Amino acid sequence: MKNIIWISKILVCLLIVSGCQQQTDKVQQYQTNYEIIGDERDDIIGEISNTIYDSIDRNNSEATEMLIDVIDQYGETIILPRGRYHISGHAAGTVEITDKQGKELMNEVYGGSVHGITVDLNGEHAVHIDGFDEVFITPVETQITKELHAGIWEVGKDIAPGKYIASGYGLGYIQIFEHGSTPRVFEIIGGLSETKVELDLKKNQKMKIIGVSQITLEEYDQK
Repeated sequence: MKNIIWISKILVCLLIVSGCQQQTDKVQQYQTNYEIIGDERDDIIGEISNTIYDSIDRNNSEATEMLIDVIDQYGETIILPRGRYHISGHAAGTVEITDKQGKELMNEVYGGSVHGITVDLNGEHAVHIDGFDEVFITPVETQITKELHAGIWEVGKDIAPGKYIASGYGLGYIQIFEHGSTPRVFEIIGGLSETKVELDLKKNQKMKIIGVSQITLEEYDQK
């Protein structure tokens, strides 16, 4: 009986130590580079659509411009031809993009810090818009830039591979996706509590930005 009691105490102690270690790891990761790991990371990412890993043709040969000026109380869902688009609106609203299985690719609140999103659509994505007076959907050309906003960006097409310091305006997250790797999440805070996040970006990675009006990338060499 005494042996059972001692074994139980040891197991409890091990569980406590393990839990404390996990909390320490989370705090250390955040304090080092504002990276969020564990359950918090998983909650932020959610059940993401696998189409985020797809790389579509950017010639926009099928893409079309669209103005939606009558949106009913339940919102409106549209499917656009394959292409890269910028979606913005008049007044506040939400933009939710899902794949044909209903899994979410993007869900962003327009207004406040976010003034539009840029994203690749594969011709099967459903774009649900709600709350706007008007919505403007415009095909956009591909160009390498260091000034990014809410949306999904591809390293090698929109961003040059390399090491960067990222800062931004607003409060949101940078999420990095790569085939075969666990997604990574970094918190971005603007203003007086500004965060500066170190990123090592590799070709074909996808960067998803949510909640932030603008991200600025500054190249650096890590000694």
